[in-house]
Amino acid sequence: MAVDTDVADIERVFVATVRAPTRRNEMRFSAERDDRLHFVDIEVSVPKERKVGKLVGPSDAPDPAKQFGAVRIESFDSDAAFVAAVDKEMLKRPPQERVAFVFVHGYNTKFGEAVYRHAQLRRDYNVRAVPVTYSWPSAGKLEGYLYDRDSVQYARDGLIKTLKLLQRSKARSTFLVAHSMGTLLTMETLRQVSISGDKPLLRSVGALVLAAPDIDNDVFKEQVGKIDPLPEPFVMFVSSKDQALRASQFIRRGTPRVGEGKEIATWQSLGITVVDLSGVKDGGLTRHGVYASSPTLIRIIQDEGLNLAMLGQDRSDYPEAEAADTGTRFAENVVHFPTND
Repeated sequence: MAVDTDVADIERVFVATVRAPTRRNEMRFSAERDDRLHFVDIEVSVPKERKVGKLVGPSDAPDPAKQFGAVRIESFDSDAAFVAAVDKEMLKRPPQERVAFVFVHGYNTKFGEAVYRHAQLRRDYNVRAVPVTYSWPSAGKLEGYLYDRDSVQYARDGLIKTLKLLQRSKARSTFLVAHSMGTLLTMETLRQVSISGDKPLLRSVGALVLAAPDIDNDVFKEQVGKIDPLPEPFVMFVSSKDQALRASQFIRRGTPRVGEGKEIATWQSLGITVVDLSGVKDGGLTRHGVYASSPTLIRIIQDEGLNLAMLGQDRSDYPEAEAADTGTRFAENVVHFPTND
């Protein structure tokens, strides 16, 4: 599909998925599970005239000036073909930007929604890296919560294989971002890698960001204790106003979730930087997707250069990222740095 570049930008997103292929939708993958890891290369159109943080999915007749959409979809027939394509994209970038930006979506997310969200994150945060979405078989509906929990367990080996392939590529490191239930998948995967003794693979994860983690506090402590070495930096976005995590807590008879931010001091002591978004006013009614949809948060993180720091990139390489005063105020109020030194 041709897109007028005057009204839309193009974001290239690589995808690894254990969803089953389908012919029922234009994005080619369903909510069903598959025992094979599939690889896809997707070009996403992103409207130029769009409020920062806003994501509007396509309709039956998508308007590129207003909606995200898939311009091109190409499947790879082998692991080697996927790595070769990623390498080719890496070599288009300067050495400091040869980073794999891996996004693991959360609960109630369809395949296309995950890809569009990743394109939006890459564009709005101006992440200087190559996007690789890991899409696990979420049912993509509210009543699919228990199915999604089982899918998280099912999808661990696929994420490990994806990380291993990126380790083999020309990426100098992996920047891993996970949201909601996807944080449980990510932490369980890293725990499994650590128990297996594959420290080189753990070290290839140069930075880890967990947004609104839907993980039991006690389970999270056990996971962190098993992962050695922990990624550094390790950043977590939490909010006491997160309505989705309150619902998750209710389902579990009141057991707190990590993303509610009730144990910030504990997470600091474990070497984690905690960003408390409770006071951020925009970003959606449920407060569960503030990390992606809040224009305030996105602008402040860019001004402060925190997006570059997460990637291990030197801000002096990017003069346009020199700090604004808002960043310092933001850091003083809501960023809680590790206390385990």
